[in-house]
Amino acid sequence: MLLRRHRGAVAWLLVGLMISTPALTYAQPPGAAAPAAAGVPSAIDLGYVTPETVAAVVLHPRRVLTAAENEMLPIEVISAAGVKELGVDPLDIEQLLVVVEPPLEGPPQVAAVLRLAKPLAQEEVFAPLWQQTAEAELNGKKYRQAQNPMALSIFRPDDRTLILAHDPLLRKLLGQHAQPPAGEMSQVLSRISQPPDALAVLLVGPLRPLMKGALNQVPLPPPLAGVEQVPDLLNLVGVRVNLTGDMAMALTLRAESDQAAAQLDALIGRLLETARQAMLTEVAKQGASPDPVEQAAARYAQRISSRLLTAFRPQRNGSILTLGTKGQGQMQVATIGVLVALLLPAIQAAREAARLTQSSNNL
Repeated sequence: MLLRRHRGAVAWLLVGLMISTPALTYAQPPGAAAPAAAGVPSAIDLGYVTPETVAAVVLHPRRVLTAAENEMLPIEVISAAGVKELGVDPLDIEQLLVVVEPPLEGPPQVAAVLRLAKPLAQEEVFAPLWQQTAEAELNGKKYRQAQNPMALSIFRPDDRTLILAHDPLLRKLLGQHAQPPAGEMSQVLSRISQPPDALAVLLVGPLRPLMKGALNQVPLPPPLAGVEQVPDLLNLVGVRVNLTGDMAMALTLRAESDQAAAQLDALIGRLLETARQAMLTEVAKQGASPDPVEQAAARYAQRISSRLLTAFRPQRNGSILTLGTKGQGQMQVATIGVLVALLLPAIQAAREAARLTQSSNNL
């Protein structure tokens, strides 16, 4: 019953997983000529980015799902699931823009703007949301108005645009779209002439009091000492991902100043070294095992630990710290390898538990 009630959300979660994970799995090997991404980069509609926006996500489902290098994806299943559960074919979504305003007196205000490749075929879309709305009128158009503050309203400015938003934010978006006021988020997004397949930006400044309050509520263990300074050092966090073409990924941390970037870089280095030492401590225990496979896993973890420290250490340039990879780079391979090495003790423990259970049953 629970699965049936939330099957729309489950369907879109599966769509997201199928878009991201297989694209990495079946990516071409490094050095191979990657086909050009389907479609051309589409500009971000800044009319739907408010001055108060603190987080923004931009996705290009159609570009990813129709790219030649992603032909191993279950495109037919993704398309059918989207149409059946939500009335929207993911292959028709040229761009999905999600904006978030910070919580003031209530929950955060969220809006999702879907720009479609062709007119929407059916009137009733996003059935799970539709049931929480009632027909109303806004800007001379009929729309579905949310019946409680936590639900999202559904509005169609034209036949190729669909907006899902909390009602107060929806009215703000429509009121500013023709002449949007400038804000920090719109300035950041305006500098991106060719948006990647997936983009996420978080402005730390407006959320700094909330972040510091959350960090101060729980005492941090000694290995995490200094993490409470991060909100004061950071200005912006950005993530860029390409699931087509070069399969590039990048994490960008923009500090408040060059000095703050140096402090943040030193903190990251110390945390990575702490994590490496903790890993080596566990590896030493694993190396003492009589199991030759666990001993080999311990030797591997020891060999790769220094490289991991380098792979996960961002590069600093002034106030910017960047961590990036291309394709199935060394960082991805190392991460998978170390995870396997660290999981082996858990597998061995499970195996021992199964042996004990079997012995008990025999007795």
